[in-house]
Amino acid sequence: MSRNLESLLQQFLKERKYLRNVGPQTIEWYETAWKYFKRSATHCLTTSTSLTQDDLKKFVYGLRDREVKPVTCNTVVTRPECLLPMAS
Repeated sequence: MSRNLESLLQQFLKERKYLRNVGPQTIEWYETAWKYFKRSATHCLTTSTSLTQDDLKKFVYGLRDREVKPVTCNTVVTRPECLLPMAS
């Protein structure tokens, strides 16, 4: 996974913590979802330096092909999806 995406995540977490006043548990949830996404999504990223809506769709398709329940897919993809506006 690109260093650029990791930097983007750190920027996102910092903004959430200081500008949106989210709590430590929310930050931990973001980090956990991102770790899960990184482990599972490296095969579906179109580039190693950006994250696109298509990448997230491919990720969800892969989860559903593995028969992961829809609620789990929604939970896991919600957090990385928040990074999309910052990536463009």
